[in-house]
Amino acid sequence: MKSEKTSHPLRYGSAAALARAVASYYDAISCRRQKTEWADSGERSPKGKPVFEERPLQDEDGRILYETVYLTPPTLPGLLLHLGMDRGTWADCAAGVHGRGIQEVCRRAMLRQEAYLLESLLHADKNISGILSVLDRYHRPPEAAAQPDAEALLRRLALSIPLPEKLRLTEGEGHDELP
Repeated sequence: MKSEKTSHPLRYGSAAALARAVASYYDAISCRRQKTEWADSGERSPKGKPVFEERPLQDEDGRILYETVYLTPPTLPGLLLHLGMDRGTWADCAAGVHGRGIQEVCRRAMLRQEAYLLESLLHADKNISGILSVLDRYHRPPEAAAQPDAEALLRRLALSIPLPEKLRLTEGEGHDELP
């Protein structure tokens, strides 16, 4: 008797519904915080030293910048628990069994987790074995195996994600946009 692969039932009726559920997962584990910088206030302390104050960081257009701070790291098991979905159903969604829109939602969710992971590794202590493991997992280029500088390799891999896409993924913008 042949066993045929059957699609797992999907509890979300549309890509928009799944996108909202994924966004609610990221909202539950993170918060947005205004980016700030320390700047000279122009005043002097009684000892004559400059007094610094915290000011909002702005881009070239004068818009205040925000960053996403994760209270809990985003993980695939955490996302699946939040969605009430098993790995088989997720695999079907990611493979496009339930449609292109749902596949795109899955792709964006995984890209957001990759961006978080890469950003965390770039700012973490130098854990070479962890860095190499991540490089292997996310398609390390073949020429990278011969190079001993794992930090440089990780930076090159992180830079391969276009900055606007990385910012959109890490800052939570565009989750409701569907193809």
